[in-house]
Amino acid sequence: MKKILIVDDDEYIIESLSLFLEMEGFKVESSNGNAVMEKIEAFKPHVIIMDIWMAGKSGIEYSK
Repeated sequence: MKKILIVDDDEYIIESLSLFLEMEGFKVESSNGNAVMEKIEAFKPHVIIMDIWMAGKSGIEYSK
């Protein structure tokens, strides 16, 4: 089963994407950005969907 990590600070987006992706057969976990590096290490996702305009540290800063 393919695993997807959703990183966003908007709970509505996380819930909507998670529901859709789970219905398509993916295993989904999420993070609000604060603990994303730990979540990546623990979950080992195949794909990460990350918001680039989060409060605090942006998705672009995490990619560096």
